[in-house]
Amino acid sequence: MKRLTYKQAKFVKAKAKGMSGTQAAQVAYPKAKNINTAAVISSENLSKPKIQEALDAELITQNITIPRAIKPISIGLDAVKMNEYTGEVTPDINTQLKASDRALKLLGIGYNSGNTAFINVINIDKDKYKM
Repeated sequence: MKRLTYKQAKFVKAKAKGMSGTQAAQVAYPKAKNINTAAVISSENLSKPKIQEALDAELITQNITIPRAIKPISIGLDAVKMNEYTGEVTPDINTQLKASDRALKLLGIGYNSGNTAFINVINIDKDKYKM
């Protein structure tokens, strides 16, 4: 595999720190002051397999994985609360609804301006992320 250029490596590091692609491009490519130029550079970079591989490797190095990101949502979906007076355990509906909302967003399921749900299908490579 070809090595990344200095600017590409800087882009990967910035992106892995949580910056948007456009912000990462502005950090890595100082001449990309214009937001539109930075967005184009970001799009071009993120379409390159070697940059995707480097970004995946950097995220794994930082222990940022899909299973780790999903775990709190999974726990939230099963949240319960205990009544301090009776000791009764019941579902924590508020926490479960928040977790459900996050899970649906993660799955690409949302709502448009009406009441009709739309689905954006995603494909998670289970072997790649050891799910």
